[in-house]
Amino acid sequence: MIVDIYNTDRRYNIIYADPPYRFSQGINPRTTFQEKAKEELNLHYQTMSDREIMDFKFEQIAADDCVLFLWTTDAHLPVALKMIENNGFTYKTIAFVWDKQKSYMGKWTVKCCEICLLATRGQAHKLVKNFKVRQLISERKTEHSAKPQKAYENIVSMFGDIPKIELFARKQVDGWDSWGNEVEE
Repeated sequence: MIVDIYNTDRRYNIIYADPPYRFSQGINPRTTFQEKAKEELNLHYQTMSDREIMDFKFEQIAADDCVLFLWTTDAHLPVALKMIENNGFTYKTIAFVWDKQKSYMGKWTVKCCEICLLATRGQAHKLVKNFKVRQLISERKTEHSAKPQKAYENIVSMFGDIPKIELFARKQVDGWDSWGNEVEE
């Protein structure tokens, strides 16, 4: 179900988010090939500035006991951590490391992974049903910005069927509520 997070009384124990990070901030006019390629990423969908992401509020839909799964890139880690803090969550660990089985040129090293942070509020640790879910997801990257199906499966395996929503969703996933400007009914 598509939910308007600003006009709902629903509260979720799981919030799964993949903010539309912008990669071209602060680029020098004499950009390199890699930086131009990053600018191209912003053409796939509407992105948000670092400030917009840090200030984005979703705490109103979080249950008292809530787990946040937040995708980020290494370059946006400080932004993701600030978003966590600004919504009243506490960073706990890296939930998933996604080996995309494909490499991309980075500014410092060749990139092949993306990380999903885990943050909580309240007594969220009491929600865990399965402590045997592996952190590493090795699944080939598909369409631009699509996250691995295994991440959804892992979260359900960890917590069972409790209220959950995906923010900045690009598609509807069975059993999940969705919010995002690309999700269609």
